[in-house]
Amino acid sequence: MKMSITGTTGYVGDRVISSPDVISHAPTSPEPLRGFILAIIVFALASCVDLSKDPYWDKVDAGGAIEKKYLKLGALEVTSLEAVAEGSLGRYVAWYPVNLHGSNKRYPIVISNNGTGVGASKYSQWFRHLASWGFIVVGNEEGTSWDGKSAEETLNWLLQQDENPASPLYHHVDKAHIGTIGHSQGGTGAVNCATAQPHSNLFRTVVMLASTHDGYNIFLGWRSDASSLRVPTLVMVGENDGLTNPADLKNLYENIPSSIFKVQARRKGVGHGEMLYIADGYVTAWMLWQLKGDKNAAKAFYGKTPELKANKNFMDVRISDD
Repeated sequence: MKMSITGTTGYVGDRVISSPDVISHAPTSPEPLRGFILAIIVFALASCVDLSKDPYWDKVDAGGAIEKKYLKLGALEVTSLEAVAEGSLGRYVAWYPVNLHGSNKRYPIVISNNGTGVGASKYSQWFRHLASWGFIVVGNEEGTSWDGKSAEETLNWLLQQDENPASPLYHHVDKAHIGTIGHSQGGTGAVNCATAQPHSNLFRTVVMLASTHDGYNIFLGWRSDASSLRVPTLVMVGENDGLTNPADLKNLYENIPSSIFKVQARRKGVGHGEMLYIADGYVTAWMLWQLKGDKNAAKAFYGKTPELKANKNFMDVRISDD
């Protein structure tokens, strides 16, 4: 069944978001309508984004050798820790390689920006996967991430852990190699934490997955300025994403300065929620390239024949000035 919201049609995988009867009774005045659309987004994400239990890396159809390699679980054993956070952040969650214990090694950082109403506890397998490739991955339980403030507070907490002798993360944070990623509303949060927050200068790369932009963001008051980005940026969206249409993707990509390395792609046959894990092979490759200098991973995006452009599962691929 299709979902229709203010004249658009979309899917979240094969799940029913709402019936035409429910949509036909949607409120028409601005404030109730904003709440109505937010409720649909929350339902859409909560009903199809739960990576807390089942591993997904053997279930995704990889269309290229590099994508396939980095979809697999990495070689490092990982563990996690949680800490109480103030207010709506609820708690901080960090996944990291076990072998940092007793070592002097510092690891690059990935700060997560949550999709609407979907906290880090729903992302645990995704955090685990990225950590197994040699990252410290950190998030929180905040359900509203668009302004980047929750990511800023999470980074603040992590920096405090790096200076706390009682923390297992003490002196293991590589402050020179920090990236951020966001899904859905969190894509807007990723832009804002890398451009408009006190520690924005620490970020070295940005990844946006199924990021809302223009239409929904303007209506909901989720403000961001992609033209302020100054670091390499990856934007990936599903073909069947009813919340991020091709026009919004085009505008978002073209608002990102041409002076920085940027990539966009749409995954064929995929909806809004699934992009969080289906894109993970290339997201992992991107982070390994940008934060660890992995030359093999770079071949997915860079050079005369980047793999992403030849991948049968992706469409509308643009790389830098394409």
